[in-house]
Amino acid sequence: MAKGLSIFSQYEGALETQKRIPRFRKSAIASNELTASHEILKPTPSTRSHHSHCTWWVPVGVDASIDFTVE
Repeated sequence: MAKGLSIFSQYEGALETQKRIPRFRKSAIASNELTASHEILKPTPSTRSHHSHCTWWVPVGVDASIDFTVE
């Protein structure tokens, strides 16, 4: 079964969410450049999330942490 992970297409969106939601304040922000090879990426903005919010549907068997750099 694929997993949906929340991501942001802009660093500012991740930073804004980190500051706004108490449980994320001590969390690290990881970055990567996702491409078509990462499969399905769907824009999922809402009134509560930054306009750059997306959901990355990680295919079964893919390590979602690979190639990410922690800020």
